[in-house]
Formats: sequence, structure tokens, C-alpha cells
Amino acid sequence: MNKKSLLLLILGFCILGALIFSVGTKDIIDTLKDVKIEYLMLGIAFFVISLFIKALRWYVLLKDAYPELRYQTLFAPYLFGYALSASLPAKSGDIARLGVKKHYLDIKIGDSAAALFCYRITDYLFVSLFIIISFFFFLDDYIGVSQNLRSSWIGFVLAFGIIW
Repeated sequence: MNKKSLLLLILGFCILGALIFSVGTKDIIDTLKDVKIEYLMLGIAFFVISLFIKALRWYVLLKDAYPELRYQTLFAPYLFGYALSASLPAKSGDIARLGVKKHYLDIKIGDSAAALFCYRITDYLFVSLFIIISFFFFLDDYIGVSQNLRSSWIGFVLAFGIIW
């Protein structure tokens, strides 16, 4: 492990320690006692599966431009970029992710930026679709929309999402 990685690791543990100190260990332990272990394990499993699927999306986006690229070699740099995105403000980790792919995988920044653009656009479209669908599931709670109108609108949104 080089000095820069070690420094970042120490910084991460310091931030984690500060967060634990500010919340209080008693509150954290009390909350963890109330957690059902099967739900926690299920949540962790879904999170890990989502990481593999998201890395697969990157692989699919970059595979045509780089046929020699392997999923296994892309996964570790993807996780590093994902960790940066999760910990840095305003998705600035995505910018770092471009540099990581350039440095470790010799992927051109332009190709990686195009893949990032497609990645974010698909994220936006799917999140928007799910927001619209969930909005219509709960719309009658707010304005009293009939079941038939809601069902037909959900069908339209799903059809549009499939066609899109």
C-alpha cells in the first residue's frame, strides 16, 4: 500500500471515528440491538448484488470500444470510483472515476466520459420512471383519482419506458 492510499485510509477512519463520537456509541449500540439480523443481511446482499450489476453496466458500456477489457479487471477500479462517489460531495467521485479508469485500465477519458454520460442518463430515466409510477400509486391519497385512470396511466408509463 502506497503512502497516498494509507493516508486516505487513515483519513477515512478519522472521519468515521468523528461521526461515531458525535452520534455516541450508546445510541449506535441501542440502534443495532433493535435491527433484525435477517433484514440487515438481506439489505447487504442486495447492496452487493447492485454493485456487481452497476459494474456490469460499466463493462457493457465500455466493451465495444475496448474488446480486450475484462469484467474482472474493471470491477476493482469501479469499486474505488464508487467509494469516492459515495464519500465525496456532489458526485465529484465520478470525475475521479474517469481518472482511475485512465490510470489503471488505459481507457481514454473521452470514452469513459461518454460511458459516464450514458450511465447517468439511464439512471435518470429509470429513477424518473419509478417516481412517476410510485406517484400514481399514491395519487388517490391526495386528490382521489379513480382506480381505472390510475391503472391506465401506469400502463402508459410502463409502455413508454419499454419503448424508450
